[in-house]
Amino acid sequence: LIEKDISEFKINKAIEAYMKREVNISKASEISGVSYREFLDILEKRNIPINYDNFSIKYGIDSIKKSLSK
Repeated sequence: LIEKDISEFKINKAIEAYMKREVNISKASEISGVSYREFLDILEKRNIPINYDNFSIKYGIDSIKKSLSK
């Protein structure tokens, strides 16, 4: 139960920093302790819009290139 509370606290702090544009998705996922994809899913479930920044767009393009080259 305590682990779940700590996890939820980290996610909420990461979302708060993300919404204030203090961090990008990559850093927010790191803070929250979940993967990049999981963090995107959390944002979607909570109806939080994605702040597209240069890093996020580059990360997405690089991920697509990697998956296509397999």
